[in-house]
Amino acid sequence: MTYKIDNCDGAILGVTVNSDYENVMVYSVERIVKCLMEFHGWESQDAWDWFDYNIATAKVGSTTPVLVYEDYELFLEE
Repeated sequence: MTYKIDNCDGAILGVTVNSDYENVMVYSVERIVKCLMEFHGWESQDAWDWFDYNIATAKVGSTTPVLVYEDYELFLEE
């Protein structure tokens, strides 16, 4: 069964296949945070804190969603 993050359909980038040939949802981290802000009426920091604690660290087995930082340039070394 493919795991989806509640109220974050707008953050879906697509689907990938894991090593067990199971479909896995692929989400944009920035879009998840935006969805959390909109759905809950939270400020940015509150949404990031909730994301870090409740989503980024979640492990739901082999179909744990893939989380992609679209603003990847923040992670590139100069």
